[in-house]
Amino acid sequence: MTWLIEELSAAGARQAGLKYLQGIGLWLPSGPSDFAVPDLSLVEADYRDAHVEKNCFAPHAFRMVLEVTSSNWSDDLGTKVDCYAQAGIPVYLVADRRHDEVVLHTDPRNGAYRSRKPFKRGTSAPSPNPPASHSNCRWTASSTATRTEPLPGHVTFRHTFE
Repeated sequence: MTWLIEELSAAGARQAGLKYLQGIGLWLPSGPSDFAVPDLSLVEADYRDAHVEKNCFAPHAFRMVLEVTSSNWSDDLGTKVDCYAQAGIPVYLVADRRHDEVVLHTDPRNGAYRSRKPFKRGTSAPSPNPPASHSNCRWTASSTATRTEPLPGHVTFRHTFE
C-alpha cells in the first residue's frame, strides 16, 4: 500500500482536502458495535470530527475505500459490498486477485450500489460519476494498472494480481 499512498500524495490528495489512511475504522449502520477496517481509505481531512468511538469514524467522512482480496475474498466481494453501500460510501474499489480483475462500485442508493463494473486486466473503462464533493473524479483500468481519481491528478494502482 505504500506505493499507493505515494501516488495519492503526488496526485494532490492533501491539497484537495483529503487524507489516505490505513487501519481506520468505518462505523457501519448495521449495529452499534459493527464496523469495518478497509485496507485503504480516502477520507475528508476533517475526518476526526466524525469520530464515533475508539478508532471508528462515521461513514460521511469517507470518500473511497479499497480492499485487496486475500483468503477472505468472498467478504470483500459480498458482505462488504452491502455494508459499504448501506453506509453510503461513494466509491468502493476491490482489487480481486482471485478473479484477476478490479471491481468498481459506485452510486450507493437505498443500501445498494447502483453501479458495479468489473474490469479484467488489459481493459479500459469510462469514468464513473464522481462523489459530489469532488467533481473531477475519474477512473480507468489498463493492462497492469488501475487509475482512480477521487482527487485532482492521476493516481495509479500498480497491483498486478499476483
